[in-house]
Amino acid sequence: MNDPTEFEQVLRNTIAEFCLVRPEALEASHRLQDDLGFDSITSMELLSLLSERSGIEVSIEEAMQITTVGELLALGLERSRNARAST
Repeated sequence: MNDPTEFEQVLRNTIAEFCLVRPEALEASHRLQDDLGFDSITSMELLSLLSERSGIEVSIEEAMQITTVGELLALGLERSRNARAST
């Protein structure tokens, strides 16, 4: 996925599915666990589904460091930019 706007939309839609909220209601500062109710299992499910939908891979070590929607978005956008630069 090469379009940052498209990646953000996929991210918001995927998180919204798990949390049963509207994608536009998600804020970058929302904490995945504390604000949105993710636990370690749902976090891994989210990352797996996000990878499937966007092609962006996140290692378990990286996933353990991500606490907010904004951090996940930043990592995904960085990976997307790196993928574009290498092609």
